[in-house]
Formats: sequence, structure tokens, C-alpha cells
Amino acid sequence: NASAPVIVLVSGRGGVGKTSVVAAMASAAASWGMRVAACDLDLTCGNLYSCFGMDGPADLGVLALPNPPTTEELCACGRPAAERVTLWGPCERPEMADVISTHVERLLEAVRERNDLVLVDTGTTFTDATAQAVQLCDRLVLVVDGRPGSVAAQARLGSLAVRLGVARTRIARLANRCDRRGRGE
Repeated sequence: NASAPVIVLVSGRGGVGKTSVVAAMASAAASWGMRVAACDLDLTCGNLYSCFGMDGPADLGVLALPNPPTTEELCACGRPAAERVTLWGPCERPEMADVISTHVERLLEAVRERNDLVLVDTGTTFTDATAQAVQLCDRLVLVVDGRPGSVAAQARLGSLAVRLGVARTRIARLANRCDRRGRGE
């Protein structure tokens, strides 16, 4: 029983389009018939849900239970975002992020057993939740744009990922050239 690949997108800076790329990847994979788990690990300010027209997050704050959540509880806090796409995260109340970050590895392990693909959106800062996802991922995608500082942010994140044990062969760079701020149309 093979588990789904986990693809984590990071950037180290805001506005490069990580969230939009995750939503597009989830939609494309779902159109191919795959069951997709989309996890928004920008636990305090994530908005992946808005890309799917949802009215709010699939609140991971419900995992702040007196006892560690079961696999069923971890999986049950996901919400349908689109056909064959289920969304987990972020926290509806940002102050819950530290509590929830301790459950990220177990959450990703649980959803990868029940889906064909797991896509992880992250925030601009490298939190404990992001570090856990990066260490667990099959592929790490560094999303960059053409703005000043993008290459330096990519280099810092790539070095950090390697220090966390991610093989360089599992790291890819994605240059997002769909910058609405830089286009006239």
C-alpha cells in the first residue's frame, strides 16, 4: 500500500504565488482523477481556501484536544474544496498555530495514506510546521519570481532544506512569471 507523494512549496517571501500555484496544481491533479489533499501550513495567515471560493479555512484549531488527535480526527478536520480536493488548514484563530504545529507530521502521514497526492502551501517564514513538512516531503519546490531579493531567498531556503536533510535531488525551483503587479493587462 503505497502512500501519496508529498510536495511542499516554499518561497521565503510573500507574493510570489505559492498559494495560487498550489491551488492550480491541486485542480490539475484532480482533473486527472487524483484525490488531492491540499494542506495550508501558513497556520496564522493562510488563505488557500479563498482560491477554491470557500468562505473560511478548514480549521486545524480543532486539533487542540486534551489528548493527541487520532488519525480519524486528523483526517476529519479536512473540508471539501473542489471535486476530489480536500483542504486542511490553516487555523481559524492564529494563536492556535503553535499548538497545531506539533501535529503536522502526523497529519501529513494520515492524509498521504488516503489520497493520491499531498500538496503543502507554506507561509513566508520557516516555522516548525514548515520544517516538519519539508523533512517529510518527497519534493520541495522553491517558488521564485523576478523581483529583487528572490534569488537570495531561494538560496537561503535551499541551504536550510539541505541542513534539514532534504537531498538536493529532491529540490526543484519554480519561476512563477504570472505576476499580476508587473503586467498591464
